[in-house]
Amino acid sequence: MTGTGYLSLASILRTHGVLDESGHFGQGNTPLAAKLAQNVTTITDEPAFRLNNGLYLPASDVEEIMKVKAAFNLAMSALLEEAAITPSQLTAIHIAGALGEHVSLNDLEVLGFLPPGTRTKAVKAGNTSLKGTELILTDPGARTFVETLPDTITALDLTEDKPLATGTLQGCDSPMSIDRLFPNLTDENAAELERFGDILKKVWPLKAKHRDHLKYDIRDMSRGLTSERSERKLDYMGDAKFLSPYLCYSCRGSLPHVPPVHRA
Repeated sequence: MTGTGYLSLASILRTHGVLDESGHFGQGNTPLAAKLAQNVTTITDEPAFRLNNGLYLPASDVEEIMKVKAAFNLAMSALLEEAAITPSQLTAIHIAGALGEHVSLNDLEVLGFLPPGTRTKAVKAGNTSLKGTELILTDPGARTFVETLPDTITALDLTEDKPLATGTLQGCDSPMSIDRLFPNLTDENAAELERFGDILKKVWPLKAKHRDHLKYDIRDMSRGLTSERSERKLDYMGDAKFLSPYLCYSCRGSLPHVPPVHRA
């Protein structure tokens, strides 16, 4: 089941009362809810909502959704407080990311990701990370604009503000730490990235002309993973024009988050 499918299912169950505010399964408050609640069962010693084809939504996954929601709410609250404005004063809320491109805005409001009444202000921006990378690599004007942004942006470090760094999730016994969810790059991580670059030069050497063309390969990979994914071949990673940008660009960003045993 996709991430957006999970959110839609949780939204439907929440709307009919089969999921309460604390993330527990219940009997609901409508005749339809009573029928839905018949699918609440126990799978591997935990409550779960059973679907067709062997799919199910376990209580532990509901808790994971709540953790993401809590982190989102903390960040949103901190930004609004720092700017001294209320949700109603927002002109627009831009939702970035590939998942955000397909998620239902109504589901986000029902589940509390968006403040009440702000669904109509939400704008789906798509995968801005890849689109932005493509622009910076191919448009000198965009790169010049980005280089001016640090002077106009105030960074808000949630990890240094203790009241915002931790928070207890309703229906969850353990505290949730923003620092644990979004760890900073350590000196060890930086050293690993340097070693990875040295190893990559040996196992995947690129000629000068191929390295010069790499920015366009990254652009094509970006499109292949987003706007042109319907045309992408199943074995696309076997194509050097995809493998090179993956190894030289995407893989570097993922390396610090890979468990040590896998890195070894």
